[in-house]
Amino acid sequence: MWFVVSTDGSDQSIAALHYALEIADAMGATVTAVYAVEPNVREREASDPVTGVEDAKNRLVIENVEDVERRGRQVLDDAVEIASEYEIELQTELVYGDPIDAIPRFAERNDADGIFAGHRDVAKDHQQVLGSVAKGLVDRSSVPVTIVR
Repeated sequence: MWFVVSTDGSDQSIAALHYALEIADAMGATVTAVYAVEPNVREREASDPVTGVEDAKNRLVIENVEDVERRGRQVLDDAVEIASEYEIELQTELVYGDPIDAIPRFAERNDADGIFAGHRDVAKDHQQVLGSVAKGLVDRSSVPVTIVR
């Protein structure tokens, strides 16, 4: 058996990684941690609130792909360190695009037996704006998805 774990370095994704590793250890399965590289629009840190449209334009930046890849590799390196506690050689993979599309596509293309992902407690009104990666994985995956709280 082979499992994919969606990770972004959050506490929830780390909990999903631990759970997947426990299951894999008990079953003799292999695990691949996957980080989705998707540059986003970020706000530069500032101590003062935004004063107008021009100020907002100056504070918003689009992340550089290389920066997101670097962050992703660090998250995956941290996952490898966690997996060493289980004596499991964790495979890692950077995928590109929206995690809701890229992770199920990776799992399906590589015949994974399941996906593990963490669940963030996001209020329903925020889900409509922010979306839910966990819900998206369940909706779009052709393999079983385990959501870990």
